[in-house]
Amino acid sequence: MKTGWNRIRLADGKVYEGPVVVVTDSDGVMLSWHFLHGEEAMVEWRGGTCSVK
Repeated sequence: MKTGWNRIRLADGKVYEGPVVVVTDSDGVMLSWHFLHGEEAMVEWRGGTCSVK
């Protein structure tokens, strides 16, 4: 699943201002993330901050 966020806070405390896309598996575990640079298919916008544990 791909979700869109305004920013991401990683487990080490670093915060990146986005927008960003977070890719997760079916259990909700983050596989990757990247900056959103334009339209991208299949991204569900959530907004706010994604906090990774």
